[in-house]
Parts: sequence; C-alpha cells; structure tokens
Amino acid sequence: MVPILPQLGLDTSWGVVFVVLAMGAGSMVISHANDSYFWVVSKFSNLDVATAYKTHSIGTLIVGSVTMIVILITAWFFGI
Repeated sequence: MVPILPQLGLDTSWGVVFVVLAMGAGSMVISHANDSYFWVVSKFSNLDVATAYKTHSIGTLIVGSVTMIVILITAWFFGI
C-alpha cells in the first residue's frame, strides 16, 4: 500500500493510520471454516460446526462492516 498512498492522497500520517485501520477491519469482514480463528472460537465456545457457521461468520461480517463504516466516518471527520 505504501507506494500508492501519495496517488490516493493518503500520504499524511493520519492517512497511513486510517489505511492500517481499514486493512485491519477488512481482515475481519468474514471468518469462515478456512480461517483458524473460526476454529479457535467454535471449539472454545463448544459450538457445533453448523451453529458456528451461522453465528460466528455472521458476527464477524457485522463487526467488520460496522468497523469499516466507523473508520470511514472518522476519516471524513478528520478530512482524510
């Protein structure tokens, strides 16, 4: 991402902060069976696989989406 930050107008220190936050939020948009985090949560929560598919996958989708919206609003507030 660093080489294209100036072209996107995000080469300021706050721009870099928001890019890193957006990358973190994007990595949590959905956690499914091919993600080790899915298995850690489902096994430690004693969830069967079908229930984990329904609850954990949808939960991470909601968390990632809401976080991205909050980051976009905050970046807009800072003028990024």
